[in-house]
Amino acid sequence: MGVVLSSRERLILIFEEANPAAGGHKEERIRQTFGFSATRYQQLLLGMLDRQDAEEEFPQLVHRLRRLTLERQALRRGRAA
Repeated sequence: MGVVLSSRERLILIFEEANPAAGGHKEERIRQTFGFSATRYQQLLLGMLDRQDAEEEFPQLVHRLRRLTLERQALRRGRAA
């Protein structure tokens, strides 16, 4: 058996599924819900995107976030050129 999502990781993915839009309101909800900054939330969320357990439990969410991450990286590379 491989790695299994912790309860906190599962809650982060559930939260992201229910609150996909970015912005000030989401940042406040992150702080209220988890007790840490939106930056830390993003670090934890992005850290789960390459994990098989996250993909198995939340396939649509993980695939959408991977696609968005790749699109943002492409935009940054385009601006840097």
